[in-house]
Amino acid sequence: MRSTTSGRRRRPGHPLKQPSSAGLSILPYGKPRRGMQKFRLVHCEAASALVRSREKQWTSAKVARLKLWLQPHEATSRPSAALLDGLLHRANKELGHANSFSEARQRARSHLSESRKWHGRLDRDELLGTPGFVVVRKLVDRATCEVLRAAGETFLFRRAKATNRCKVLANVDGVVKVHADFHDEEATLRSVARSRLATTAGVDAAWARVVTHVARRAGRQPSRSNDEALTVAVAGMAAQHWHLDSTASLSYVVALNDGVLATEVLQLDEPWLDSMRCRSQKRRDAFMRRAWAAADGGDAASSPLTLSAGDVIYFYSHRLHRAPPPPSRGKRRYTLFGAFCAEGASMKEPTFAPH
Repeated sequence: MRSTTSGRRRRPGHPLKQPSSAGLSILPYGKPRRGMQKFRLVHCEAASALVRSREKQWTSAKVARLKLWLQPHEATSRPSAALLDGLLHRANKELGHANSFSEARQRARSHLSESRKWHGRLDRDELLGTPGFVVVRKLVDRATCEVLRAAGETFLFRRAKATNRCKVLANVDGVVKVHADFHDEEATLRSVARSRLATTAGVDAAWARVVTHVARRAGRQPSRSNDEALTVAVAGMAAQHWHLDSTASLSYVVALNDGVLATEVLQLDEPWLDSMRCRSQKRRDAFMRRAWAAADGGDAASSPLTLSAGDVIYFYSHRLHRAPPPPSRGKRRYTLFGAFCAEGASMKEPTFAPH
C-alpha cells in the first residue's frame, strides 16, 4: 500500500510518521543506537504533501542542538527537498563536529566490544606502529579510476585559449581549497565532492564501486564512508603541514593515476596512542607533546611510497600525517579521499602544531 502523503512505498523498519505540527520539524527513525540517531528534516503544510530531506545520522546530542538551530527558520515558506538538504548542510557546519571526543570514544569502545577490532580487517599493528598505514595494491580496477580522473580533470581544469600549454586550474563553483582557511591562504589541495561530478555519465556508478571495494577490504559498511572528495594537487600549491583530522578514525586515499606519492605518516619510536580509546587526558597530552616534538625534528616522515592507479592507502586519522609535496611542473596527482566516520567529522578544522 502506498502512502497518500509522499507517494513512496514505506521502507521496512522505517514507518512513515506525520509531523505533529505544520512547518519545519525533525522526523526521527527508530531509537538511538550507540548514541547515534537517524532522522530526516521535514516540512509540512495543511493540505499539502510532506517534503523530506535525505536521511541523516547524527549524535543524539547534535540532533537536540539542531532543534534550537532550526527555530529562526520555522517560518520558511514551503521548501523543496533540495532546500532542506542545503539547510542541513549549513546546520552541520555551524553546529560543529557531529561527535564530541567523549562520544567518539564511547562509540569506539562499544564497537570494540562487539568486533574486538575497531579497524575491521586491517592490521592494527601496522596502523598504530610501523609503517603507520596499510597499502592494498590494485584494489580498484584502472578503468574505474580513469572514469573518475577524467571527470575530475574536466571539472577542475580548462584549456587556455591563447596557447597550447597545459591546462590551468579553473576557479569554478564547488571547488574547495583544502586547509587554506585553517593555516594560510594557499591551498594544499583542491577537492570536489561526489555530488558535483555525479551528473557526468558513469561517475556515480564508478564512485560507488570504489567505495564498495575500499569498505569491504577494511571490513566496514560502504554506507559508513563519508566526507568523500576527488582531490588534485599541481605544481605551485602549498606544502601541507603535519595535522590531525578531527576525530575521524580510519581514512583512505585511492590513487587515480600512476606515480602518486602516498600520504606521509609520522613515525615514532613507540606505537601511536589510540587516542579515540584512551581515557586519560594527561596521558594523551604527554604523548602528543612527544609527537609534535618528533614532527618538528623533520626526520619523522614515513619512507616515500609511490602508488599506481587503483592502489589504496589506509591510515589512522588521529595519527599525525600530511599530504606529500606538490608534484613537479607539468605533473598532477589525482586521488579520492574518504573516511569511515560521522558525516563532516574529517572536514572540521584540523589540528596543527601548537604554538
